[in-house]
Amino acid sequence: MVMVKSQRQKDKEEWEELRKIKEVMKQAKVEVVRNMNVENEKEMEGKQMEEIKINDSVNHPSHYEGHTSIECIDAMILTFGAKRTAEYCVQNAYKYIWRHENKNGIEDLKKAEWYLNKFDELVTWCETKFSADGTIETNYLEIGQVLRGMIKTERKKYEVNK
Repeated sequence: MVMVKSQRQKDKEEWEELRKIKEVMKQAKVEVVRNMNVENEKEMEGKQMEEIKINDSVNHPSHYEGHTSIECIDAMILTFGAKRTAEYCVQNAYKYIWRHENKNGIEDLKKAEWYLNKFDELVTWCETKFSADGTIETNYLEIGQVLRGMIKTERKKYEVNK
């Protein structure tokens, strides 16, 4: 007798598999940090845990909560790969910087900065033995640097206007 799995059961199994992959990626990331001889590893992990706990529109938007056990950006990495997701992060940072004056101001600059930080994390990931995605193209690295400079300049404008 052949049993047919319901779509719900298939989805549940798929998300469980993604959760396991995410855990493996997390463990691999810790190993990368150790291999890079980062001095303040515990401090970094503590900061990361604090960021995860913060429920704000930059680090952990509430509209992403409760739907799944995996963050959207992590699902993107699993689906599209670290390299393509890193490229997306630069493009998304560009979008937030472009629109910040006409939409959400400093919040958009913070989101742009979040995406550039994720980009840096993914660049490191792509440069390790754990990734088969390849290295990030030089123009994305250069654009990331330019965008960071733009954020710094634009944030100063908001500080002056306080």
